[in-house]
Amino acid sequence: MKTEEFDWMVYHAIAWGHAATIPALIEYVGREKTAVEESVDRLVSYLLIERDGEKVRALSVEESILKCQLKHTAGIPLEIENGVIKIPDFARNGDKP
Repeated sequence: MKTEEFDWMVYHAIAWGHAATIPALIEYVGREKTAVEESVDRLVSYLLIERDGEKVRALSVEESILKCQLKHTAGIPLEIENGVIKIPDFARNGDKP
C-alpha cells in the first residue's frame, strides 16, 4: 500500500470516529505502531488532524485553514491549543515575541 493511501485510511478512521487514540488506530488499521505514528505525524504536518499525547482528532475545515494561516503568516498573535484560539500573554501586553 502506498504511503498516501495508508495516510487516508488513518485519516478516515479518525474522521469517521472509528479510532480516537493511537492504540485504537493500531488495532483498527492492523499495522505496527511505527507506521501508524509516522502517518499521524504526516497528517498533523498536513494540518488535517491534531494529536494530544495518545489522543487524535480530525480538524474542522475552519481549524485547518486557521492553522495554515497562523503557520504561514508572520505576525499574527494567535495560538490554537486543544481547539481553542488563544491570544498569548505577550500579545495582550503589547510585547513582541
